[in-house]
Amino acid sequence: MARPPKVGVDYWNKDVSFYSDKKIRLLRSEFGAAGMYALDYILCEIYRNDGYYALFDKDWCDIVSDGAVCGGSSNFIEELVKGCVRRSFFDKRVFDMFGVITSKGIQKRYIRMASKRSEICMKKEYFLLDWDDPNEVPEEIRRKILLKSLSGDENRVSDVRNSVNDVRNTQSKVKQSKVKQSKAKQSKGAVGAAAADNGRIDKAFFDATGKHLSSADHRAIRELTESGVSESLMEDVIQDVGRRGGRIHSFAYFIPAIRDAAQKNEHAGLYPATAPSEYLETVLDEEFLAKLDAVSDDEYIYDD
Repeated sequence: MARPPKVGVDYWNKDVSFYSDKKIRLLRSEFGAAGMYALDYILCEIYRNDGYYALFDKDWCDIVSDGAVCGGSSNFIEELVKGCVRRSFFDKRVFDMFGVITSKGIQKRYIRMASKRSEICMKKEYFLLDWDDPNEVPEEIRRKILLKSLSGDENRVSDVRNSVNDVRNTQSKVKQSKVKQSKAKQSKGAVGAAAADNGRIDKAFFDATGKHLSSADHRAIRELTESGVSESLMEDVIQDVGRRGGRIHSFAYFIPAIRDAAQKNEHAGLYPATAPSEYLETVLDEEFLAKLDAVSDDEYIYDD
C-alpha cells in the first residue's frame, strides 16, 4: 500500500524581526511570555500537520495546551488565538467563516518550503495568496499548486481563470431574474456593522474572479460602507458584473458601478440597502462595461 503524500513540513524559517513586529509586541503585552511560547508551539503544529492551517475548536485547544505545557489552560489558548485574529496575525475572514487559523505569511512560507514537491495541494476556500503576484506565488511554484475545494472539486491555479470565465459564459446564457424587495431606510451605522466582516462580498468576489479580497479591498469596502453603501448592494453589483462577463482586475473596478447604483437608488427615494434589477440594468449596461474594459491597470489601485 503506497504511503500517503506528505502534507506538513519538517521545519519552518522564522524572521529575526519576529518579536519586533508591532502585532507580536501587542500580543506579548497582552498574553506575556507564556503567550509567545504557546504561539511558537501553535505555528509548529500548523507547519508540522497540515502545513499552512489548523482547524480551531475546543479539542484542538486542549491538545495545544497539553502539548505546549506553558502553564496556560485550554481557555488561555483559545483567548490567545482570538487575540491573534483580532491583531490580524491570523486571517479574520477564514477564521470567522471556517473556524480555521492561517495567514498570508504562513501560506507564503509553506509553498516555498514545499516547492520541491511535484504537487502542492491546498484548500481553495482557505487560499489567501494572489497568484498574479510573483512575490507571493513565484512562477515556478504556481504550476505545482492544486486547489481543492471543500466540496471535492479541484483546479490548478493556472486553470482558475478559465474556470471562472466558463462560469460567466454559462450564467450569461441563463439569466436569472433577481428582484429583491427594497429595504426600509436604516442608519448608516447599522449598515456598517452588518458589513463589518465582508464575508458575503468576499464570496461574491471569489465566485466572480477566483480571488479573495485583499487588505486594500477591505479598506475600500469600509470607505463605501461609511458613506452609506450596504453589503447587499455591493454583493448585487459584483454578481451582476460577473454574470455579464465584465473585465475584472480587482475589487476597485467594481467601485464606479457600486457608487452609481447607490446614487440611482437614492434619487428614487430608496436607501441603498440593495440594488433592484431595474437599477442594475441601467448601471451595468454595455457602455459601462466597455468603459471598464478601457480602464488601465494603473487606475483604481489601492496600496496594501
